[in-house]
Amino acid sequence: MAGSVIAGFVDAPWPLPGLAALEGFDLATALARMDGNVGLYVRVAQAATQTLNGWPERFVQAQAKADAGLALRMAHDLKSSAATLGAVALAAAAHRLEQALRAAQPQLDEVAAAQAAVQAPLAAVLARLLPSSE
Repeated sequence: MAGSVIAGFVDAPWPLPGLAALEGFDLATALARMDGNVGLYVRVAQAATQTLNGWPERFVQAQAKADAGLALRMAHDLKSSAATLGAVALAAAAHRLEQALRAAQPQLDEVAAAQAAVQAPLAAVLARLLPSSE
């Protein structure tokens, strides 16, 4: 099934082919939410790249400043951007981070584990979104 979904995007404009090939990515559903408008998806992906690129460093800075509100907002924005793009694995990891941060008394080890779990799917998505990697 995954191969046929990926094949459907082989001739699609950048960055769709690379994203469709990612494990934990549901490009077909994301496009369906946009009524199949590929141009809209590409514009949304370009805008989301701004949120995603440099996210780890900005999150660490928010944590270092003990800015719990900013860290929570960043986790939420990451989850939303990822879900909009169809990055299911990244959205799930960001959701776990957001939940860890929302706890009445966030546990540092849980937050750190959730933050670490975001890194690989975020890096994979960024590798397909950043023009320099194509």
